[in-house]
Amino acid sequence: MKRQLVERELTPEGPRRLKAGLKAGEGARPSRTVTVNLAESPLAWLHARGHLDDRLFDAGEALRADYERAQLAPSVTMRWDPVRVKSTGERGLSPGE
Repeated sequence: MKRQLVERELTPEGPRRLKAGLKAGEGARPSRTVTVNLAESPLAWLHARGHLDDRLFDAGEALRADYERAQLAPSVTMRWDPVRVKSTGERGLSPGE
């Protein structure tokens, strides 16, 4: 299988495609980049060998994109988002809110 390497900007959300005409690090602030092998996708591998038609490949890629966008993958560490605690029924906020 031929390697298809591309360079993507590394953001907190994940790798992002560089805009046409820009090189890594150009823009408002310096950024880090990562090299991605596009040939590593299992769906692309199956599609290239004729095991998936175009419709199934597109559906699988849409599902993968939705999965990544929704951040459904297990997290590595604890989530530190604030959690609302049920009120005790008194007026005003409880110390935990």
